[in-house]
This record gives sequence, C-alpha cells and structure tokens, in this order.
Amino acid sequence: MYLSPLIIDFHVHPWTREFASRNNYFASILRLNGLTVKDLPPDTEELAHRISSSGVQKAVFLAQYADHRLNPGLKNFFFTSRDVAKIADRHSFVIPFGSINPNDGLDALVNLKKDIAELGLKGVCIFTSATSVYPSNKIMYLLYDLCIENSIPVIFHPAALDILHCSIKYDDPVHLDEIAKDFPELKIIIGHAGWPWTETAVAVAMRNDNVYIDIQPLEKDKQHAALVHFIKRTHGKRVLFGSNYPLLADYKPKHIESYFKKEFGSAVAEDILHNNAEELLSK
Repeated sequence: MYLSPLIIDFHVHPWTREFASRNNYFASILRLNGLTVKDLPPDTEELAHRISSSGVQKAVFLAQYADHRLNPGLKNFFFTSRDVAKIADRHSFVIPFGSINPNDGLDALVNLKKDIAELGLKGVCIFTSATSVYPSNKIMYLLYDLCIENSIPVIFHPAALDILHCSIKYDDPVHLDEIAKDFPELKIIIGHAGWPWTETAVAVAMRNDNVYIDIQPLEKDKQHAALVHFIKRTHGKRVLFGSNYPLLADYKPKHIESYFKKEFGSAVAEDILHNNAEELLSK
C-alpha cells in the first residue's frame, strides 16, 4: 500500500475489533460501509501500523464522546483524549484531537483545558448528534473560546446516519454559520463534508473564511457536484483530505494522489492533501 509522503490524513478513527466488541450495534455501522468486524484492525497498534506503512506523513486521530444518559445505546461509544494521546506518544506521525461531552458542563471544559496542556492535543472533535448538543449550546461557546485561546481547530463530526441511537437534527451544518460569524478567529472543520447536507456545508464554507471541509476522494462522495464547485471556486484552499479510516479499509490509497491531481491539477491536489492541513495544524 502506497501514499505520497506529503499526504496528511485529517480524519482517522481509533476503531478496532476491541472497540467493536464494546459496542453491540457497531456491526450495523460496518455493514453500511460494506465491512465486517474482521476488516477492522485488532488493536490500535495494528491500526497505527497499517497507516504508517501506507506512507502517510501524518494522521489526525479523533477522540470521541457520546452521552449514554441521553442515548443508552451509546454507553461504550467513547475513545478519550488520553487514549488518543497515548497512541500519539508511541507513534510520532499521529496528531491527537481530543473530545468532550458538552453535557458534562464546566467539568468537561476544565478537563479539556488540562488535557490540552498536558497531552499536547492539536484540536477538538465534537460528535454533535451522539451528545445531542447543538453548536450554539452555551457550553460550546466556552469551548470555542478555549480553542481560540490555544490556537486549535474544532471539527464537527456528523454521525447520526450511521449511529442509530441519536437524532440527526444536531448535525445540520447550517448551525455552524452562526458560530463562524460569532467566532471569526475559530478554525471550524465540517467533517464528512456535512453529509447529507453537503450543499449546506459548502454554502457555510463559502460565506466564512474560517470554515474548512474534510472530504474523501469525490468519486466516492454522494454530493460530487457541490464539492467540485467549492474546490474550483476556492482553488481547494479550505479543503482537507480525510479518509475516515478504518471504515474505508477497502480503499486503494495509491489512487488518492493521482485522483486529485487528475481532477484538479497538481497545485490544488497538494493543497488538499498536505498544505491546508499543515497550515491549519501549525497555528
């Protein structure tokens, strides 16, 4: 398996067979992506090995929280900031993004502030649907101040289409337009191009220079036209490559660079696959 050493993968989940064993419903998520539990790496060491051996220069590993008090089926759907930081300690190419459950209130922010300082977290990932929290929640506004204070981005991860124990309404990226306006210094990433609201995600990003979109190769995307328009309009300047690994375990990584170069030219491909992420992570 081969990838250009320039590629930064901005969207990797620490999902393994062990993680799946803690989440009885996870098999349904795998089926929706054409996979089985056996397709997952057995543990995070193997996950990291598979990515590093592919030639990826860096990979953002996303921590995650859910609220099982609101959604009992998500009791074990978590991978803490410290869990991700431990992987980063063992593998220098891993970039740790933390996460919180905003419903834990100020305690969540106190712990996150401590983790940013002690663990070297480079960003925060929020599963809005899994925590049943709108981006305009009061605690979220305090989170944005904390991210700005530490010069780290926040990624909003839509999850309700795959995760059946939560409501889809929290994931609509239209809510992020207000956040982007209220916090112009905050770097906001819309995960999975906001699917199934990709056109809305594009509109929000077009209106706000602090909003980025992470995408897979568009040949696999269900909103190809909207994303192509955004990439061409912005020359790919606020687009990040994110594989969603290991749920794309069947993808052929050697095709990624050639695909983007063929579709948009070498300069735009380099920005999407490397430069934009490098710039975002260096601030």
